[in-house]
Amino acid sequence: MSALVSALITAGSAQAASDTRGPVLVSSSVTPTTLNLESGPTTATITVHLVDQTGVQAPVLTVSHTTTDQSFGFGRMNLVSGTVQDGIWERSVTIPQGSATGQWEVTLYPLTDTLGNESTFFQTLATLTVTGPASDTRGPVLVSSSVTPTTLNLESGPTTATITVHLVDQTGVQAPVLTVSHTTTDQSFGFGRMNLVSGTVQDGIWERSVTIPQGSATGQWEVTLYPLTDTLGNESTFFQTLATLTVTGPASDTRGPVLVSSSVTPTTLNLESGPTTATITVHLVDQTGVQAPVLTVSHTTTDQSFGFGRMNLVSGTVQDGIWERSVTIPQGSATGQWEVTLYPLTDTLGNESTFFQTLATLTVTNTPTPISVSPAAVVFTDADGTKDDTYTIPATEGVEYLVGGTMKAAGTYPGTGTVTVTARAKADYVLASGTTASWTTTFKTTPISVSPAAVVFTDADGTKDDTYTIPATEGVEYLVGGTMKAAGTYPGTGTVTVTARAKADYVLASGTTASWTTTFKTTPISVSPAAVVFTDADGTKDDTYTIPATEGVEYLVGGTMKAAGTYPGTGTVTVTARAKADYVLASGTTASWTTTFKTTPISVSPAAVVFTDADGTKDDTYTIPATEGVEYLVGGTMKAAGTYPGTGTVTVTARAKADYVLASGTTASWTTTFKTTLAPYTPPAVSPFADVATTQLFYKEMSWLAAQGISTGWAEPNGTRTYRALQPVNRDAMAAFLYRAAGSPAYTPPAVSPFADVATTQLFYKEMSWLAAQGISTGWAEPNGTRTYRALQPVNRDAMAAFLYRAAGSPAYTPPAVSPFADVATTQLFYKEMSWLAAQGISTGWAEPNGTRTYRALQPVNRDAMAAFLYRANGKP
Repeated sequence: MSALVSALITAGSAQAASDTRGPVLVSSSVTPTTLNLESGPTTATITVHLVDQTGVQAPVLTVSHTTTDQSFGFGRMNLVSGTVQDGIWERSVTIPQGSATGQWEVTLYPLTDTLGNESTFFQTLATLTVTGPASDTRGPVLVSSSVTPTTLNLESGPTTATITVHLVDQTGVQAPVLTVSHTTTDQSFGFGRMNLVSGTVQDGIWERSVTIPQGSATGQWEVTLYPLTDTLGNESTFFQTLATLTVTGPASDTRGPVLVSSSVTPTTLNLESGPTTATITVHLVDQTGVQAPVLTVSHTTTDQSFGFGRMNLVSGTVQDGIWERSVTIPQGSATGQWEVTLYPLTDTLGNESTFFQTLATLTVTNTPTPISVSPAAVVFTDADGTKDDTYTIPATEGVEYLVGGTMKAAGTYPGTGTVTVTARAKADYVLASGTTASWTTTFKTTPISVSPAAVVFTDADGTKDDTYTIPATEGVEYLVGGTMKAAGTYPGTGTVTVTARAKADYVLASGTTASWTTTFKTTPISVSPAAVVFTDADGTKDDTYTIPATEGVEYLVGGTMKAAGTYPGTGTVTVTARAKADYVLASGTTASWTTTFKTTPISVSPAAVVFTDADGTKDDTYTIPATEGVEYLVGGTMKAAGTYPGTGTVTVTARAKADYVLASGTTASWTTTFKTTLAPYTPPAVSPFADVATTQLFYKEMSWLAAQGISTGWAEPNGTRTYRALQPVNRDAMAAFLYRAAGSPAYTPPAVSPFADVATTQLFYKEMSWLAAQGISTGWAEPNGTRTYRALQPVNRDAMAAFLYRAAGSPAYTPPAVSPFADVATTQLFYKEMSWLAAQGISTGWAEPNGTRTYRALQPVNRDAMAAFLYRANGKP
């Protein structure tokens, strides 16, 4: 581990290089791990050792009970020794008396450094055992509520409604939260905590007044009470609509702000000398008035982002104004592409523009200052004549040379006429001031004296080997019949005269021979032709005749000359031989060969087709063999040997190829009909989870989830894995279940989260953003114009029905006029989706004593029931 720490710290010394790795957890400790609350609250201290090249952001942790909603100590740890690059961090967490006893987990959130690089998972550092007196594990109870008035007229101005609730709880209620929101627009007001106006936190009256501004949307507004929580973290796990308000008044503003224009300067930033700043400006208009817009600048392929926050109004008004924000990219940040993202725009009434916008893409570099170089000089060599005239371009670091506008590599080139060479700097270099960057010369053309070498004549018997050889002589060219001949050997015939003359820049030496002549003799050579070979096999496909290669002889078939080689034989073939020029056939030699090829076909037996019919249809195949002389057909179409997917009824027939015949009595047709039955799933005899018995309700469905990789459960300190079957499913885990059940499709999550309360670094961020992209979840519209997902909130059974229906592609379905469940009204939110679950056999609900069936729509879904829902939705038997 010390080598890892040393490597990370050493890496920090290269300041210009970018850091794209997240922090590393070297070690951790928790003391004590057993806490007794008998005498009062007890404290545990958590310590971690972290290293990072740039510097760790203060890490975040929490301590939470494994089977209730209780958790304490959420917050950042403190650096107690070392540095942010290599340091020890600590946090003490107190568990109050009265808290739930049993197992509590210490969870470290994903680690992030100051550049935004992160380690992308949650880590359980330890499991605490808490003992003590009887604990309070129930959430607060709503005794009663009232809202006055329920009709509000905005004709004369804003109007206020007062909401009152009576709450009781054993330990004490945390101040409850409510909001008032319009049912068909994004407008909402009054989000916040209520005030205790009488009684105590154990039994008291709470109140909050909410004002609806003039100009707000008219129609129906709902007063929503958020899930109730006590001071130990126990909660009532659902939202409640306390009342519906009717709002009337003048024409309202229900449109979000409009982006008129935007600019970003500069769009190219160089971090070589330090941090660099970009300024973003937008022009926005809105009838009521824009809320200060939010933006961020994030790297396209890492987790790094900077400048998240609201813009400032620099001119104009909130109805029509210019907003600005400057964002600084620190030195050491990732290079490449960064996107400037404007969050959805919201006005003061809560109307919003419902999408994120990329205003510009920045290019961030780490380019060094150009290096000054002086080009070496070009060397010109001007010899007598022109053949040795050259110019030499040197190799100089950072410099490239050009001739006539074309770049020339370092090396020596032939020189002729006037040559000008110029130099210019390469990328990241600049020519030193005052250096020479151009060189010119004109080459002279004085001639050189040469003597031509003699031509050599070779006159053998016959004419085929008669030749004359022209030598290679510098400065001399040779001609035959007025045509120039290159150096080399040529066939000789008749009378041949070769003359020599000087090339350009040369002159023949005085008195040298410059002409050579000879007449070649023509006596013929006697030859005997080799015999032709005939091969006559069964059938005709292998019948051949082979013509040999014999010097001085050529062979003919049907009067056409044939080159040496093997040819297909058919019918009657006659081959004759004759002498080539300068040759004569020897007396008495054979010069003709004839044969007639027979045509008997070959008998073959086709190999059988192999059908493989597995459970289901995806592995069904049929395999066509490779049999010499046989071809196979399906539906009249020939199929090559190989394996093909099987479906329905498949018939394969065999037939003989040319020169073949099927053997008498052989099978030549094969047929099968593939079945489509799905394979039943058999759960393992040993449970994959330590806390799930094989006899337990929904054991088969939970073990199927594990087998499919949809759920891996929790890794416990003792090395086992647990499923926690009776624990409610949170909305983030639900996203992971659905994504994996869909086959974990290829998907790249956006750099900017679609939900204001879900960080891109958060556990299951990819899966939650995938839900949004697929339209499976839209989350909640908040008063500030953002949308939230509420990842750690349990999933209710009605919302689960909507998730499964949308994940199935929102199939065409008309819900029945009479609900299949006694506790689900046909007008209820998600009625269609819940009745679809019943129609598909995914949920049967509960059988009640009075003979009806109930669904319990607002009850959280436990993890065992979720396994059953996914198993049935997948069509498993």
